[in-house]
Amino acid sequence: MSTPRLKKLSALICVFTITLIEAYSEDLTTTDGKVYKNLKISKDEPTTIKIIHDGGITVIQKSVIPKEFITAHELSAPPIDASTKDKEEGIELLKAFAAQFPTITTKDGKTYPSNQIAGIEPSGLKIISPSGVLRIKYIDLPEKYKAALKYDPLKAAEHERNLEKARLESAETIQAMSNAASVVDAVAVNVRLHLIQNIGKGWICSASQLATVDERVVTSRPGSPLTGPSTIREEHIRSSLREVDDLGRIVVFGLSIYGALPEHVQNTRIWTGKIYFCGKSKITTVAGKNETLSVAQLDRNAAIKMVAANGIGQVYSPEGEPVRADSGTGVFAASGTGFGISQDGYIATAAHVVEGASEIRVLIKNEHRAAKLAAVDQKNDVAILKVETVTNALAVKPTSTVALGQDLFTIGFPLIDVLGTEPKFTKGNVTGLEGGSVTVDGGSIKSESAFQISAPVQPGNSGGPVCATDGGVIGVVRSVLTHSQNVNFASKSDALLDLAKTIPAIKLANASTVQPPQQAVLEATYLISVTGKK
Repeated sequence: MSTPRLKKLSALICVFTITLIEAYSEDLTTTDGKVYKNLKISKDEPTTIKIIHDGGITVIQKSVIPKEFITAHELSAPPIDASTKDKEEGIELLKAFAAQFPTITTKDGKTYPSNQIAGIEPSGLKIISPSGVLRIKYIDLPEKYKAALKYDPLKAAEHERNLEKARLESAETIQAMSNAASVVDAVAVNVRLHLIQNIGKGWICSASQLATVDERVVTSRPGSPLTGPSTIREEHIRSSLREVDDLGRIVVFGLSIYGALPEHVQNTRIWTGKIYFCGKSKITTVAGKNETLSVAQLDRNAAIKMVAANGIGQVYSPEGEPVRADSGTGVFAASGTGFGISQDGYIATAAHVVEGASEIRVLIKNEHRAAKLAAVDQKNDVAILKVETVTNALAVKPTSTVALGQDLFTIGFPLIDVLGTEPKFTKGNVTGLEGGSVTVDGGSIKSESAFQISAPVQPGNSGGPVCATDGGVIGVVRSVLTHSQNVNFASKSDALLDLAKTIPAIKLANASTVQPPQQAVLEATYLISVTGKK
């Protein structure tokens, strides 16, 4: 039998439960298509709201919340900035335009329903079509449409400049990640790690490199005593993973802290797998000794991001944060490749190798010599330096001599932090007579001043000579497109020849008499180091 007090408490619980159910019974669909079920608003901020819903707790920008929802819940209105105001004005302008012109016809006769217009930009219209989003510029539209859409030539020009800038920045990011992937994959190794000490987010480990070793194994079994032979011998290959090199002590990021490691690693303190080298670290051991060790990541994507942002030689703290060796002065150092094009000290390289450099030095006969920038063409990514000494030189051939599929080779100084300062030789073919394109945000950035090569190149190869089999220069190493190592770019030799014409004093070299051609290219290829301000 229930007491009056228990009945009252039971009634309160029922009321509270019903209230909760009612509070969570509403759904919200934002303008970007996301749906939140059974929500309750827990906090109203000037630009956001925090909600509790079936999927958890979420903070939502008010810019994607329908006005009706904001009004119904008496939420504070989001601040109207210039972009929001322009968007609202654009929607009203588009409605009025569609009412006046149900269809639009371009100057070349193509027709589109106005209800397919997705937006108005300062330089044209965005239209949804079966093949995707099309951008039609005002220059392709009759004057009557321009007037109705309030076309402003100055705003259109500024918008196009901003779009081009954004495309180039995106392309640079893609290129940086691609170059970093090449670096990371080039120095990836299979290892056995002996965990020594947990520091910050990393582990000091003793590392041994592993490799698959094939071993010939001979076995025997009884044969037939009647037909013979009495013993049958068989040979087969047995593969096993073995330690092939001692990598010493390294710092590895990506392993869990002690106590959270997988049980077999926790018990044995041994981890086996692939790691990706991505920098260095200055650490202090338990004994108080300061050391600089190589840094590696277990996760390839994490290593690529680190190298893309900071280069392969960056020093990291035990927390994985970059440590600037210059104590914040902003001085950076980088390297690339160059090659002589005259015997009186003119050296060609890629423009991006020396961009922003306050000091340029060229290693000639084991001596670092100061170099000055004599001419540069940023658009075609070529530059010419001048050193006050005699240089070995290569002949530069016109682009018209380049043929699809022809053999080529290059010599350069890639990844000197990892591979050392000895020049490296690679060979390949011309795989495309144009530089192709990179797709960014639906747009395509073409590179008509470059051609595609299959010769493997790495960061540090940039600026090196791309040579035909006779040693003549047909291009300048420019960039890497993918970590697969078979789609790379070279600036066309015509761009270098045109740049040389701007230097009256230069006397370009003729064909070299040094044989074989690879030796001539080796003797005329130089390591370039630069310092500058970030």
